[in-house]
Amino acid sequence: MNIDALVDQMIILFTIIFLGWACAKLGLLPKNANNVLSALVVNVTNPCSVLASVMGGQRVLTTGEVGLLVAVAVGMHLLLLVVGRIVPRLLRVPDAQLGLYRFMFTFGNMGFLGFPVIKALYGQQALLLAAIFVLVFQLFSFTYGVSQFGKGHFRWKKLVNPMIISTVFAFTLYLLNLQPPAIVYRVFDTVGTVTSPAAMLCIGCALAGVKLGSVFTNWRLYVSSLLKLTVMPVVMFGLCSGWMPNEMMLGVAVTCSAMPTATNTTLLANLHGGDEGLAASGVFLSTLMSLVTLPLMLWLLF
Repeated sequence: MNIDALVDQMIILFTIIFLGWACAKLGLLPKNANNVLSALVVNVTNPCSVLASVMGGQRVLTTGEVGLLVAVAVGMHLLLLVVGRIVPRLLRVPDAQLGLYRFMFTFGNMGFLGFPVIKALYGQQALLLAAIFVLVFQLFSFTYGVSQFGKGHFRWKKLVNPMIISTVFAFTLYLLNLQPPAIVYRVFDTVGTVTSPAAMLCIGCALAGVKLGSVFTNWRLYVSSLLKLTVMPVVMFGLCSGWMPNEMMLGVAVTCSAMPTATNTTLLANLHGGDEGLAASGVFLSTLMSLVTLPLMLWLLF
């Protein structure tokens, strides 16, 4: 695992986050820029990244390993779900905020932040592995996840989105060993490269609306975020090391478990009657802490 490349990538990503924050504060980006960038990344550039990951002709997993990684991704989310129900109770979180704390602990930023980090660590071919975790993330977040908000309710149509469709299509291409023309690969790869900077600008825009005073005085957010960012990757490493077929699979699994709170926490809180300010604070603080914890944990473990 190339930790130096990870540190460099984290510095680059956080610099872009700062630029997004500064542009939003200075009015260089409109108020709806976050929504526009989110839609662009979720519906266009991220799906293109996933498809490009299987169009380059490299087969890094067997069919059996794909199935194994799906099982690992499901198991990881079940583990996060269980621990995510225990931690808020131990922290004596008020009942009105319990669901939001559960969501923040369970769901990590595997798409916006996970994709560029995993690409820096293992290259383009590893994005298919990351897409497996994102697919499972989508299934859990739009079922169990939305149920944690006061007005949340599950809708099947939420699972029919470009990210799910592109992931399933990528699996099909990969398992059938189908290769499109080279020009098609270059188009998807070029569009996919927009994902990282656009996603980081999106995070920066979202953080521009957070009142920093309310973030740094909430001790429960510190403890919950620290447990999520440090204990969970250690547990995943302990459970998965020694039997997984290769280090890339192990590395992607552990990296996904070490991600900060998912950026869609704020969006879902807004849509389903949750505390949007607390959600944005949790995303900001855990993302900021991951600048240190993510390289540190992966360096210690690998």
